[in-house]
Amino acid sequence: TDIAWFQTRLGELGIRERVDLHSVDVCHGDSLPPPSDFQAIVIGGSYHMVSERRVWQLALLDWLAAVRASERPLFGICGGHQLMAPWFGARVEALPDAPCAGSYTVRHTDAGRHHWLFEFVDEDTRFQFGNYEHVASIPAGATALAVRDDSPAQALDYGGEWVSVQFHPEMSAEA
Repeated sequence: TDIAWFQTRLGELGIRERVDLHSVDVCHGDSLPPPSDFQAIVIGGSYHMVSERRVWQLALLDWLAAVRASERPLFGICGGHQLMAPWFGARVEALPDAPCAGSYTVRHTDAGRHHWLFEFVDEDTRFQFGNYEHVASIPAGATALAVRDDSPAQALDYGGEWVSVQFHPEMSAEA
């Protein structure tokens, strides 16, 4: 479903035909391709929590080293955000009032107000959330771009064109 949401969003932006999308469903057995096969990589969400440490999640964690070495841009969304953060040393924990499900705003940090990720997004923009866990700490070397009262790391920049968000920017409220 992530790919359909991306196709819809890119269509809304009028750039769908300029982007070649390819989906890999690792949680259902697809092999992880070499990062060099892509210009940029998105790790989307999952119905599985990172704390489950499933075989495919561990393989994806190992694959991150190859992605980092390839110097490809990487964007993590929801489960992808929660998978990337521990790779850099952050903690992922259960949300105190889980689940967090619905349309919510985030507060941009000073760094977030000046970051390309939020260049066309104001603090009144509502994003779609659906999660039981969250990134509970900011990894060393990463920069928090957005926060919520219940979570200090709603958006992170790791440098090297690696960015991740807890929410679903590819999903509309209608979806």
